[in-house]
Amino acid sequence: IALIGHSEGGLVAAAAAGAVPARAVVMLAGPAVPVEVMLHDQARAISREAGASAAQLAHERGMNEAAFAAARGGAGTVEVAGIIADRLRTWPGAPLATPEEIAANAEVMAGIICAPAYRGTLRLEPGAILAAVEAPILAVYGGKDRQVAGHANRAAFVRATAANASAATMLFDDLNHLFQRAGTGSIGEYEGLAPGPEQAVLEAVSGWLERLPAAQLE
Repeated sequence: IALIGHSEGGLVAAAAAGAVPARAVVMLAGPAVPVEVMLHDQARAISREAGASAAQLAHERGMNEAAFAAARGGAGTVEVAGIIADRLRTWPGAPLATPEEIAANAEVMAGIICAPAYRGTLRLEPGAILAAVEAPILAVYGGKDRQVAGHANRAAFVRATAANASAATMLFDDLNHLFQRAGTGSIGEYEGLAPGPEQAVLEAVSGWLERLPAAQLE
């Protein structure tokens, strides 16, 4: 059995490899850097595309850091919503909405961050998960991925799996998070591109699996 997962699913596949008789793991755009770092990078990329200023980007980063730290530490929705609302009210340039709208937006955002799945994601340590994988593992990344940055996560994957002689990685320079051939890699670009993943990615993954020594596939 080979476990194959995309994005967070790739990390789930790696985590599951020690609990089930998996003979190989394939991560497609799976996180290898700390998840919170990746979330900050995603938020910055999206806000920059929307035209945010340097001051607004820094303010947003501070808001997210504070909200993530509180949620990771077990704070409730009300406390996290208060942190977010304070930052939204002092947004550089002007508040993003009326006081009522800010309170409502903060409550929605806090509900997402404090949900068990999101809170659990903030506590994940990809490096430790990947270092524990003993089975052959392949990580595939897109060079234009704006959600799980290909170059940074590939480097982190190599470091984390240094002790695994059967670890391998591939990077496709022109592909995005969905392994579509992309122009910019922007999330907003997805729906206008040809459906992914590219055939070359599927062939590379299947070829790697076929080349595994027979002893590892018994």
